[in-house]
Amino acid sequence: MQGLKMLSIVFAALATILSIARAESSINSSFVYNTGRTGSLAFAVVPVQYDGSLYFHLEVPAEYSWVAIGTGDQMAGSLMWVAYRSRNGTGVTLSPRTVNGHVEPSYSSSINCHILTSNTAPNGIVKANNGHDILAVNAICHNITTSHSPTADEGEASVNLTSTTQPFIFALGPTDRKIQSDSKTAGIRRHVLYGQFAMDLSKTALADSNPIDEVTTQLSSVGNWQNSNAQLVGDVTRDHDWAPATHGAFMCVTFVLVFPLGVVLLRLLERVKWHAWVQTFGVVLVVVGLGVGVYLGMQYNHSKNFNSAHQVIGIIVVVFTFVQLSIGVVHHRLYGRHGQSTALGRIHRYVGPLVLILGAVNGFLGFDFADDGGHNVWYGVIVGVVFVALVAALLWARRRRKVKDAVMERGDSEGEGACVHGESGRGVGRGIPLKIFGRN
Repeated sequence: MQGLKMLSIVFAALATILSIARAESSINSSFVYNTGRTGSLAFAVVPVQYDGSLYFHLEVPAEYSWVAIGTGDQMAGSLMWVAYRSRNGTGVTLSPRTVNGHVEPSYSSSINCHILTSNTAPNGIVKANNGHDILAVNAICHNITTSHSPTADEGEASVNLTSTTQPFIFALGPTDRKIQSDSKTAGIRRHVLYGQFAMDLSKTALADSNPIDEVTTQLSSVGNWQNSNAQLVGDVTRDHDWAPATHGAFMCVTFVLVFPLGVVLLRLLERVKWHAWVQTFGVVLVVVGLGVGVYLGMQYNHSKNFNSAHQVIGIIVVVFTFVQLSIGVVHHRLYGRHGQSTALGRIHRYVGPLVLILGAVNGFLGFDFADDGGHNVWYGVIVGVVFVALVAALLWARRRRKVKDAVMERGDSEGEGACVHGESGRGVGRGIPLKIFGRN
């Protein structure tokens, strides 16, 4: 009896060992990259040869707003799996996407991928062994051997399940913002880190799906992965999304500081040439800001059609800025030649404030459009201070001009009286240049 008991224990142990060995032999292609922050990016796969499916596990420190793995060695033509927090903040959304270049990937409903839901496969925010939160997803993608990108050559964006060096790319989203959405079309900001790696899929491909329960059990591991039959290719690039800040800085500085400074130079200090040079410099900044804005708009799905309120108003403001500059140049030339005010001068005087107001207001729309609405607080404070200061300066300049006009009128009347009595009063000479001064 005791011998039978020992034999049963031995058989049970052997069965356990064989089960583990079979699972470990099935899942021995995994890529791990230490992000240098609170954890590592891990991507483990189990291909199924008979139907071209791919089971995979993907995890990353939850501080990153999104994580993506793509097929191929470049973005153009790649099939990508993008994962980010779901709307409740604790789950995960998996979005299969395609991409035509170095732009935001677009969701493709034709790609049959879905998250595996089981008690042994945790998805969403998981607490790792080091105590930090991990964003994990366990999923299956069917028909992975077929290219899903209309711009990619066959094989570029597909997966060869027998390849010993199947290329992949990876990327991580910014840590200074979060995405919480159940939508598979949610917008993602430019990556802060990206790189390439290669995997040997030939050693992990299954002939059929019989051991899938064991596969999903092992894929559910979190925070315990090591590189196996995978290696990093080249260097990992730390990236920075420079365009939004550059576009915002050029436009905000121009419409909130440079153009108002030009107004002060003309109306308060009465420096016509300085006014012209400063406003011309502002137009140059606007052109640069527009160029960066167009480049930026082409990078993202929500802005590539250039039909948002911010973009439409921005283009209109830029056009009126050029019109305003042209009218101002022509007016000042005519005034310098004839010494008289022109209709263009009156148009120039009223179009200017309109351009300033539209440009400043469009800044608020721009921050909202870029999902940076929090910046509207400090931007609003700056706009308010500049607006109050500018209005105060213009009112003071207007009052000063009225005083000058009164002095000139009094000087004229005194001069006329002196002539009647045969005197050559000095007020005559004083009044003439004061009347001409500032009448542009």
